[in-house]
Amino acid sequence: MTNDIVIRGATAVLEDGVRRADISITGGRISAIDEPGKATKGSREIKAEDLVALPGMIDMHSHHREPGYTHKEDLAHIARSAPPAG
Repeated sequence: MTNDIVIRGATAVLEDGVRRADISITGGRISAIDEPGKATKGSREIKAEDLVALPGMIDMHSHHREPGYTHKEDLAHIARSAPPAG
Protein backbone atom coordinates (compact mmCIF):
# COMPACT_ATOMS: atom_id res chain seq x y z
CA MET A 1 0.00 0.00 0.00
CA THR A 2 1.25 3.48 -0.82
CA ASN A 3 0.44 6.27 1.61
CA ASP A 4 -0.44 9.76 0.41
CA ILE A 5 2.21 11.33 2.66
CA VAL A 6 4.93 9.91 4.91
CA ILE A 7 6.69 12.19 7.38
CA ARG A 8 10.01 10.44 8.02
CA GLY A 9 12.04 10.48 11.23
CA ALA A 10 10.26 13.30 13.08
CA THR A 11 10.46 13.68 16.83
CA ALA A 12 6.85 12.78 17.58
CA VAL A 13 5.08 13.86 20.77
CA LEU A 14 2.68 11.01 21.49
CA GLU A 15 0.39 9.96 24.36
CA ASP A 16 3.01 7.49 25.61
CA GLY A 17 5.99 9.82 25.31
CA VAL A 18 8.36 11.43 22.84
CA ARG A 19 10.16 9.34 20.22
CA ARG A 20 11.39 9.35 16.64
CA ALA A 21 8.75 8.08 14.23
CA ASP A 22 7.52 7.83 10.66
CA ILE A 23 3.98 9.18 10.35
CA SER A 24 1.85 7.91 7.47
CA ILE A 25 -1.14 9.87 6.19
CA THR A 26 -3.78 8.45 3.86
CA GLY A 27 -7.00 10.17 2.86
CA GLY A 28 -6.22 13.15 5.09
CA ARG A 29 -5.93 11.01 8.24
CA ILE A 30 -3.03 9.51 10.15
CA SER A 31 -2.99 5.86 9.10
CA ALA A 32 0.08 4.67 11.02
CA ILE A 33 2.87 5.77 13.33
CA ASP A 34 5.89 3.50 12.88
CA GLU A 35 9.49 3.25 14.01
CA PRO A 36 11.80 5.36 11.79
CA GLY A 37 12.40 3.70 8.42
CA LYS A 38 9.52 1.23 8.82
CA ALA A 39 6.68 3.11 7.09
CA THR A 40 5.68 1.97 3.63
CA LYS A 41 6.32 4.31 0.70
CA GLY A 42 4.43 7.57 0.34
CA SER A 43 3.42 9.43 -2.81
CA ARG A 44 4.99 12.42 -1.06
CA GLU A 45 7.75 12.00 1.51
CA ILE A 46 8.90 14.65 3.98
CA LYS A 47 12.29 14.35 5.66
CA ALA A 48 11.68 15.54 9.22
CA GLU A 49 14.71 14.40 11.21
CA ASP A 50 15.22 17.88 12.68
CA LEU A 51 11.53 18.64 13.18
CA VAL A 52 8.95 18.00 15.91
CA ALA A 53 5.57 16.52 14.98
CA LEU A 54 2.43 16.74 17.10
CA PRO A 55 0.19 14.11 15.46
CA GLY A 56 -3.47 14.58 16.29
CA MET A 57 -3.06 18.12 17.65
CA ILE A 58 -5.61 20.70 16.62
CA ASP A 59 -4.67 24.34 16.16
CA MET A 60 -7.10 26.05 18.53
CA HIS A 61 -6.48 29.67 17.58
CA SER A 62 -8.71 31.55 15.17
CA HIS A 63 -8.58 34.71 13.13
CA HIS A 64 -11.80 36.65 13.36
CA ARG A 65 -12.84 40.25 12.97
CA GLU A 66 -13.85 41.13 16.49
CA PRO A 67 -13.81 43.83 17.66
CA GLY A 68 -14.27 45.98 14.63
CA TYR A 69 -15.56 44.24 11.50
CA THR A 70 -18.26 42.06 13.08
CA HIS A 71 -20.57 42.77 10.14
CA LYS A 72 -18.22 40.49 8.16
CA GLU A 73 -17.55 37.82 10.80
CA ASP A 74 -17.76 37.49 14.56
CA LEU A 75 -16.83 35.04 17.32
CA ALA A 76 -20.33 33.48 17.35
CA HIS A 77 -20.06 32.70 13.60
CA ILE A 78 -16.62 31.13 14.06
CA ALA A 79 -17.91 28.95 16.94
CA ARG A 80 -20.87 27.70 14.88
CA SER A 81 -18.59 26.76 11.98
CA ALA A 82 -16.18 24.72 14.14
CA PRO A 83 -16.37 20.92 13.90
CA PRO A 84 -18.18 19.15 16.75
CA ALA A 85 -16.04 17.75 19.56
CA GLY A 86 -15.43 14.03 19.70
